Amino acid sequence: MPKSSGTYSTSDLSRKSGDIIAEAMRHPVTITQRNKPRLVLLNIEDYRRLRDSADKRAVGTIAGSEPRSDVYRTSKYRISS
Repeated sequence: MPKSSGTYSTSDLSRKSGDIIAEAMRHPVTITQRNKPRLVLLNIEDYRRLRDSADKRAVGTIAGSEPRSDVYRTSKYRISS
């Protein structure tokens, strides 16, 4: 069960993925593991807006700087539909 609005454990995600995904369509949802925030689920529009704003900030960065490789790593948690 949620600890607070929009926060669920990985066990909750396994049991109630449909409900949690439906909530993530309305607002970002935090997934915890061992009581620590580990993931955030958000709808594609919010993701694109966040990604696009990060791209705009990157325009003024120092030439030759490399993006962090750990930012877009694949999660070991899968949601089946």
